[in-house]
Amino acid sequence: MAGPSVVLMYHRIGDGSVGREPGEEIYAVREGAFRAQMEHLHDSGLRVTDLHELAEASASEEGSGAVVLTFDDGNRSDFTVAAPTLARLGLQGTFFVTPAWVGRPGFLDWSDVRELLRLGMTVGAHGLDHTLLSSLPYPELGRHLREARRELGSHLGREPVALSMPGGSGGRRELQAAREEGFRIVAGSLPRRFRPGGRDGIVPRFAIRRADSAGFFHALVEQRPGALSMAMGRHALLHVLRKVLGEGLYQRLRMHWNQAEPS
Repeated sequence: MAGPSVVLMYHRIGDGSVGREPGEEIYAVREGAFRAQMEHLHDSGLRVTDLHELAEASASEEGSGAVVLTFDDGNRSDFTVAAPTLARLGLQGTFFVTPAWVGRPGFLDWSDVRELLRLGMTVGAHGLDHTLLSSLPYPELGRHLREARRELGSHLGREPVALSMPGGSGGRRELQAAREEGFRIVAGSLPRRFRPGGRDGIVPRFAIRRADSAGFFHALVEQRPGALSMAMGRHALLHVLRKVLGEGLYQRLRMHWNQAEPS
């Protein structure tokens, strides 16, 4: 049986903050660090594949040890930094766009999104307006997913089949709704390796943070046990604390925790 792969989740690349979510800046990877990470993937011999390829390969138990690059929110840096860097190095990426944010300051416009496709990247949906899918009643959930596909399709010429859930919020109910609306691939934010042939349905992803060191990144993509355990353990602990402490205190703790750079 083929081994597991690692799906990475990026957000904005660069400094500064568009100020839309508490703690969002912890995921803003510095441009120099991002370029170094991509150079490492290019030079390391690790196989970097597209999310669609990996999902399809999983059914036939292929694709062992691959790395997949995904980008959430539709930040302007997808167009100015991320996609050009990937294209220069011959790497692939999947960019999840929030339609309601297209054209806002700091985000892609529709011509930018089309350029991602021209560069050979894949475009998926990141909800309609970044509302947490788990917070929506089922009929409204279906409407959000349906309108997100239609909006992207109207500008790109084809509707996306991949979805990443805003905030990683969702489970079986959201997966079912997404499939009913035509999404074949649904990505979350649970940090686990993606195992070919798995039947969980939601693609797990490891978030890449501003404070992550080069050594930690190398260990993560090489699937070293220490890095994997650190990422998974941190996520599990914060999930518990979120329920116990409440949203406000949790967010303050989360910002403090994520500013600690793993070695």
